[in-house]
Amino acid sequence: MMQRMSYAEYVQLPGVRWSHLKEMCTSPLHYKVRSQKESPDTPSQVLGRAVHAAVFEPELFEAEFVVCDLNRNSNAWKEFRAQHDPEKNLKPAERENALRIAQAVRRDPDAAEILAVGAAEQVITWTDPGTGIARKARLDWVSPDLRILADLKTAADISDNGFGRAAGRYLYHGQLVDYAGGLLIETGIHYQPVIIAVENNDVNDVHVKDVTGAEFAKAQELVRDALDRLAECLATDTWPGQFAGRSKLNLPPWDLWDDAAVSGEIEVISS
Repeated sequence: MMQRMSYAEYVQLPGVRWSHLKEMCTSPLHYKVRSQKESPDTPSQVLGRAVHAAVFEPELFEAEFVVCDLNRNSNAWKEFRAQHDPEKNLKPAERENALRIAQAVRRDPDAAEILAVGAAEQVITWTDPGTGIARKARLDWVSPDLRILADLKTAADISDNGFGRAAGRYLYHGQLVDYAGGLLIETGIHYQPVIIAVENNDVNDVHVKDVTGAEFAKAQELVRDALDRLAECLATDTWPGQFAGRSKLNLPPWDLWDDAAVSGEIEVISS
């Protein structure tokens, strides 16, 4: 069953969330450390939540996010911060940026069609059938009518190749397919995962990207491997890092050879 839930409420729910599970793709040690602590939001994360609220829940954005242009080192700022949610304080430029991105997304015909019907920040819980691990997710946008699961991502480059590199680095495909798998278990319905990509510059171009084909299959494999490895680590209580044994130091080429050597003008003799 899907339900609207605040982020603070969501954090308190039992279950492994994607932001922690993806750490298994680096190492079990990374997962163990980062899943055991809740770090305060960075300024970029605060802005990211503001952007999500402006796009998906504009009424909530206007009601909950406050603007303050005080010097962040002043006593007046400390007093203001103490009286307001620190995760919902924006500078004027940040508010303008969030609203500009929201307007750009709603102007895009593909994104507008998705956002015409659906619900934001829906929480689902499920049990992974392969491992028995309890799971949870907080979904940006779900449209049962369209059977679409959408996630908003901002990036400097939303071209196919540029954004694809970012998606591979940050495992965006794994996140969406993980959520879609949870929705399938929870509802019995196949949802098409899509990414609403928007430039975080002054242009704010928008492009909706479907997660399908080979990318979908690779994401399924990634999620399955992470869960299976997590189950093994939980069963044995062993949490290795990402390196096994010793290795040779590898300096970048520019630290090993001068320009003449790299260009082939001199011979480099190694012992």
